[in-house]
Amino acid sequence: DLNWQVHVFATLKKNSLALDWAQFTCTRLHIMPEKGIYFYAKMNWRFFIKALASKSDYLLAVDTDTLMGLRIASIIINKPLIWDCHEVFTEMPELHHRPGVKKVWSFVEEIFAKNLSRVMCSTRGVADYLYSKRGIAAKVIHNYPSSYALMTEMQKRFSSKLILFQGILNEGRCLPELIYSMKLLPEEFMLMIAGD
Repeated sequence: DLNWQVHVFATLKKNSLALDWAQFTCTRLHIMPEKGIYFYAKMNWRFFIKALASKSDYLLAVDTDTLMGLRIASIIINKPLIWDCHEVFTEMPELHHRPGVKKVWSFVEEIFAKNLSRVMCSTRGVADYLYSKRGIAAKVIHNYPSSYALMTEMQKRFSSKLILFQGILNEGRCLPELIYSMKLLPEEFMLMIAGD
């Protein structure tokens, strides 16, 4: 919207959807294996190399798993780094029973997020965590749609009382509570869950 030219570097896995929106250009990187420590090490190395060669004014790291390579590149080429910390990566339910992996990501966050001044997150809880744990004052940018009055014709389309959960069906995203809460709503409400 501000007439910035955006180029996205993203991984390409066998289940990846196309990123062919007109608003930006995209380079997909095929990295093998597709998970585990070697995946993250190779991904950060590839992002590091791409960032060094880029003519960008800013770099943006999405989440903790892309932070290492882009932070090192931003220091070398002297370009500002923006960190989108949209979740507390080290507290993901998938890491609760993997203390060694959790410790590695905690170390990455501690070292590579240090003194970052351009940090954004999607909730006050994540911002509070970053401030208390890392001393980072993150900008909260809420991730929900704007509310606006619908035109009459559009209003008819949305009279079904549909509740949509869209996203990855990870533990810790309150899906059992959401399903249970449907009992508390009138019968005309319907829950649709869409995600991996």
